Amino acid sequence: MQRLFLAVPLPDEVREAIRGFQERLVHKVRNVKWVNPNSMHITLKFLGDTPEHLIPNIKDAVRLAAAVVAPVELEVAGLGAFPSPATPRVLWVGLVGDTIGIAGLSARLNEELQTLGFEPEKRPFSAHVTLGRGRTGTRVQSITGLVQDFGNAQLATFVAGSLSLYQSELTPRGPTYTEQERFNFGG
Repeated sequence: MQRLFLAVPLPDEVREAIRGFQERLVHKVRNVKWVNPNSMHITLKFLGDTPEHLIPNIKDAVRLAAAVVAPVELEVAGLGAFPSPATPRVLWVGLVGDTIGIAGLSARLNEELQTLGFEPEKRPFSAHVTLGRGRTGTRVQSITGLVQDFGNAQLATFVAGSLSLYQSELTPRGPTYTEQERFNFGG
């Protein structure tokens, strides 16, 4: 079994812009485990523990989904939280631009992978990059004021032209991600 997910990788300059933004927040928000910027990505579909024999079929399904998507221009902008800024558990930066294109790709992946037995995501797709998560057993204070201060922050623009199949390994220092294969948009 491999723990797998599908995501759009971020260019180095975008991760650096997010790192700078994240550093501005580190001393303003307590009880958050911050994501290493080198691990940041745009998650499209979490597959979880996956039997090895399904991986070739997954790659075929992803290749089909990616082939019909054109590259999308996205901008990393704004600060938000799940489930809400008042009661944050996950802090994120949002994406604007062709989010309809990226949401369509997420939906297409759900459809293709459902035929292989993967449950489709029940929540609507929300284009974002995770900055940090509340530490287990602690409460993160409201970030409503920070969202007002940084909600319109524009960090970087880029063209997303591929998605990747990643393997995730959980370690005591946090997860490590290994790219298994990259699939270019438009074939």
